[in-house]
Amino acid sequence: MRECVEFCRRLSIHDLGIRREIPPFLVVRYEIMGRVVADLIPLTTLPCNYGGERPYFICPSCGRRREYLYLPPFSERLLCRDCHGLSYILIQVRRTRHEPLFRAIMLERRFLQYLDNMERGKRPYHLERMRESIERRFARLYGQVR
Repeated sequence: MRECVEFCRRLSIHDLGIRREIPPFLVVRYEIMGRVVADLIPLTTLPCNYGGERPYFICPSCGRRREYLYLPPFSERLLCRDCHGLSYILIQVRRTRHEPLFRAIMLERRFLQYLDNMERGKRPYHLERMRESIERRFARLYGQVR
């Protein structure tokens, strides 16, 4: 089984809150096994169709534009999903007897993220309908697992 994105630390361009001028590089410091590592990650922008620009990381290894960079366990560099050879857990369990269980677990994780956002004051659009939909799907998937 390949390493999965869900078990890695992730750096998102959206979490940085870059709105106006994009710096050419981003210095990211993190600790690995008691050692502080500093990565210099290039940034770029891509013009949007209706004006404005969208920021992206440039993967230090392959040079492609990416919205997310990952740091798997026991790795020392922030790289894109392709360079680390990561996959999604649902792709690995698709069409096996474990698929309903993993879908239920991922749905529960997403619901807990919504609740966490609510506690921090972020109000997702139509949270109540999403909550009801997630609860119905979770109940259906839980019934398949039993």
